[in-house]
Amino acid sequence: MYIVLIVFLTGIASMFASLKNNMKLVKVSALVGLLFAFSLLFTDLNENIESFKSFFFFSPYSQLFTCISIVLTALIFLNFETHSNDSRKKHFYEFFPLILFSLCGAIILFSFTSLISLYLGVEIMSIPLYILASGYKSENKSLEAGLKYFILGSFSSAIMLFAMALIYGGLGEFSVVHIHEKLAMLDPRSLPPFFYVGIAMFAVSMFFKVSSVPFHFWSPDVYEGSPTLVTSYMASVVKLASAVTVFYFFKVFFWNLESQWSLYFLFTISLTFIVGNIAAYWQKSVKRMLAYSSIANAGFLLLSILIAAPGRIDLLLLFATAYVFASAGTFLIVEFTCEESNDFSFDAFNGLFKTNPFLATMLSFFLFSMAGIPLTAGFVAKYIILTESSVNQPVLFILALIASAISIFYYLSLFNRMAFSPSSEKVYPGDFKKPIFITSLIIIIILILMSFITDTFFNSMLNFSHYIKINHFFFS
Repeated sequence: MYIVLIVFLTGIASMFASLKNNMKLVKVSALVGLLFAFSLLFTDLNENIESFKSFFFFSPYSQLFTCISIVLTALIFLNFETHSNDSRKKHFYEFFPLILFSLCGAIILFSFTSLISLYLGVEIMSIPLYILASGYKSENKSLEAGLKYFILGSFSSAIMLFAMALIYGGLGEFSVVHIHEKLAMLDPRSLPPFFYVGIAMFAVSMFFKVSSVPFHFWSPDVYEGSPTLVTSYMASVVKLASAVTVFYFFKVFFWNLESQWSLYFLFTISLTFIVGNIAAYWQKSVKRMLAYSSIANAGFLLLSILIAAPGRIDLLLLFATAYVFASAGTFLIVEFTCEESNDFSFDAFNGLFKTNPFLATMLSFFLFSMAGIPLTAGFVAKYIILTESSVNQPVLFILALIASAISIFYYLSLFNRMAFSPSSEKVYPGDFKKPIFITSLIIIIILILMSFITDTFFNSMLNFSHYIKINHFFFS
C-alpha cells in the first residue's frame, strides 16, 4: 500500500508548490508524482504490508483498477490549461492536490478488507470533491453544485455509517473477510431483521455514489455546475471506484445473500435505464445530457455486477474500462471546446467538423463507443453484457436493449450538430493544443485496442476468473 502514500505525498508536494503561485510547477509536480506512483505498481514495493492486511489487501485486480485510475487522473491533469481570458483557472491551485487526495480514497476502495477502511475510502474520495465542485467561486451554478453535493453526499455517508453499524450489530465483525466466513456458516434466516435493513441502507448509499435512479438527483446539477475537468474525474475515476466497491461488497463478501439484495438491483437498474435515457434525450445542455447518459450507463455497470458469477469481475472490468475512458475523453474535449466561452449548449458544437476536424473526429468516436455503435469497445462490452443478461435477466435484457436504442438518438444528435449544422458565432474552436491531442490519441488507442482484442482479452479473463476468482485473494 505504499502506492497510497506516494499519491498522498504527491498531493502534499503540489499543495506546497502552489505557494510559488506558479501553475506550471504545480501541474508538473503532480504529473511527476503520478508517474512515480504508476511505476511503483510494477515493483516489489507494491507488495502488501502484513500489519495492514486487516484493512487493505492489494490484489492483482486492485492493481489493475489503480493503474486505470492513475492513467485517467494523469490525462485529466495534462489537460489543465489556463486560458488568457479565463480568470477562473488562474488561481485554481487546489485542483491538483485535492484530486490527488481523492485518488487516495479511490485506491483504498479498490483494496478494502474492512468496513472501516471502506468508509474511510469513500470519505477520502468524496470530501475533496465537495470543495472542487464549487471551484468556480464567482459562479452561482458552481457554488450550488458544491453545496448540493456536500449536503446530499453527507446524507449518503450518514446512511452508510448507520448501515455499517447495523451490519456490525448483526454479525459482530468489521472485517468483510470474517463477515463472509460467518455468512457461509450461518442460516440467513437466523440473522436479525435489522441486519438486512443495514444491507438495504448500504445499497442505497452506494447507489447514490454510482448515481443510479432514484438516487441520481444530485448528478445533473453537480456535473453541470462543477468545473468540467472535475466533472471528468467524477464521471471516470469516481464512477469506477464506486462500481468496484459495489462489486466487492455484494458479489465477493455478501454474495451468499444474493436472494435478498438482488431485488434492490432489479429495482434501481430498471429505473436507471428508463429515467436516465429519456431524461438525456430532452436536455439542451451538453453537460446535462452527458450527466444523464452517465446515469443511464450506471445501469449497465450495475447490470454487469448483478449477472456476474460470485467473484467474477471480468464483465465489470470490461464495460467499466470502455466506459470511463470514453467518458473522460468526451468531457475533456467538451472542456477544451466550451470552458472558456462558458457555453455548453448544443449550439456550441455546430460545425465543429469544419472548425476543428480532429476534435470532432475524436469526440465522435467517444460518443459512438458510449452509445455502443459496432466496431467500438463500448459495443463489444454492451454486447457481452446483453448476451449474458438474456439468459439470467430477460426483463433487464429487454430494458437494456431499449435503453441502448434511445441512447443512440441523443449521442447522434450531438454528432449531427458537429457534422451538418452551420458554424455559429458561439463556436470556440480555439488554437490547436498539444495536451488535448495527446490525451485524445492515448484514449483512442486504448479503446481501439480494446475493441479489436476484446475477444482474446475476455476469454483470458474468463479463464483466469474460472481458476483464480477474486475470492481467492481475500479468502485464501
